[in-house]
Amino acid sequence: MMVFPIDHLVLGVHDLDAAASFYQRLGFKVGAVNDHPWGTQNRIIQLHGSFLELIALGPDFARKSDGVYFAARLKQYLARRQGFAMLALSTSDALAAQQQYVAAAVSAQPLFAFGRTGRRPNGESVELGFKLAFAQSPLLEDAGFFACQMTHPEFFWAPEWQQHDNSVHAVQAVIMVAPDPSDHAEFLTHFTGQHEMLASSIGLELQLGAGRLEVLTPLGFQFKTGTRPERDVPHFAAIRLSTPELGALAQRLHEQGIVFAQAPDRITISGDQAFGATLVFEPLPQ
Repeated sequence: MMVFPIDHLVLGVHDLDAAASFYQRLGFKVGAVNDHPWGTQNRIIQLHGSFLELIALGPDFARKSDGVYFAARLKQYLARRQGFAMLALSTSDALAAQQQYVAAAVSAQPLFAFGRTGRRPNGESVELGFKLAFAQSPLLEDAGFFACQMTHPEFFWAPEWQQHDNSVHAVQAVIMVAPDPSDHAEFLTHFTGQHEMLASSIGLELQLGAGRLEVLTPLGFQFKTGTRPERDVPHFAAIRLSTPELGALAQRLHEQGIVFAQAPDRITISGDQAFGATLVFEPLPQ
């Protein structure tokens, strides 16, 4: 069974422009608005090896979204809150991932494929294609999961879009909060393909390529991030991002009037500021 690395994080927001503006104030290079065939709109923040997807319901969502599983899940999530709605893992074979999920009885729907128009840094218009294999656990109703295959990754990734004023390099880890992390070990093994996990008194840790998935108790979350989770039900709560310049980032946040908590080894911005997803900035791994 292949281990799938982190591909991207789906950050559902009510106001796409406001969220993009906030991430730009943080020092990220935020892409232009893209339209999906089912009426959502997104803006992309590329990092090394993965990306953040800011996504909202567009003006044509009600007319176009009927019968689309992804759209229904995002609408359901945004009806309750905004924040870290779904985790996407990368695969070079979405059909094989789908078959893996079906065999493990965690598949959420048939394989889903779509395309959209994108633009290269030079302004050239290109057609992008994606194939998605969705998984779901009845114990994790507030979190979405899928494996994503890009059919033309060479048109998507661009080094120019991975250079940010805040020097953030990559997603170091994603954090899920759960009262009893061990309840979700079996499903997460099927979803990620990762059979090896580190278990401790505060949770589970799965290595996914260069990144990690951490499933922490509420107390463990507070220990790792310096802030309390907004709720105790199982959900994606935080993103750990690596940067070589914590001091420069702190200065930027001061200048932008963004409230943050600082410890010797991290800077934390709470979810109530960051559109529902706690952001933790940490030094680059040695």
